[in-house]
Formats: sequence, structure tokens, C-alpha cells
Amino acid sequence: MISYLLAYWVYFHLGDSDNLDWFNSAQIALTLLLPHVLLLSLLNQIQTVIPWLNELGFDFCLIRCNI
Repeated sequence: MISYLLAYWVYFHLGDSDNLDWFNSAQIALTLLLPHVLLLSLLNQIQTVIPWLNELGFDFCLIRCNI
């Protein structure tokens, strides 16, 4: 319910009343309202491809810093 309301709020905030694209509204809501969730999602996706990158000869090191 919360994700629906956030996506709908972004849809109204953008002022594009002609075409309602739920996927686009949800992605924009995620980017604008919850950047840490977007960052953690990106880091999880990177961690899943690290073995593949290692097979190709790339060395990938991910270091997190708490500020």
C-alpha cells in the first residue's frame, strides 16, 4: 500500500496527467524518496556478478565506509 501511494504521489508531483506509467512512477519514487534503498539494491546486484567478473579476469573490490 505504501509503495502504491508513493508511486501515485510522484505521478501527481510530476504533473504528467496524460499517461500513467506505474513502473516509471515507482522508479522515480525510489530514486527521489528512498536513495539508500536504491544504493543497497545496486550493491546487491554488483555482488551477484562479482564471480562472473572474476572469471573474465577482472578484480573487483567493494569497500563500504560508515560515515
